[in-house]
Amino acid sequence: MTHIICIQEPYVIGNKIVGLSQYYKVFSSGEGRKRAAIVINNRQIDTLLINQLSDEDAVVLETKVDNAKIIIASLYFDINRPLDTDMKK
Repeated sequence: MTHIICIQEPYVIGNKIVGLSQYYKVFSSGEGRKRAAIVINNRQIDTLLINQLSDEDAVVLETKVDNAKIIIASLYFDINRPLDTDMKK
């Protein structure tokens, strides 16, 4: 079973991600149209959104499973933007 899902271009209505069960923890950031998200479907996984690194096109989480801390990122790279701009994140 998959517990952590990184999504690019989620289904959005009015800048809000929709179409996912309320059981899932859905992480996104920013006020504009969300193009990246991370979905956690296991309530046993501790997660913390890293706001300083997250925006509409990048979602960065710190997760803790047992004694391990892991950084997970879901990034959307806009084809109309220079690749270097996104790689700096």
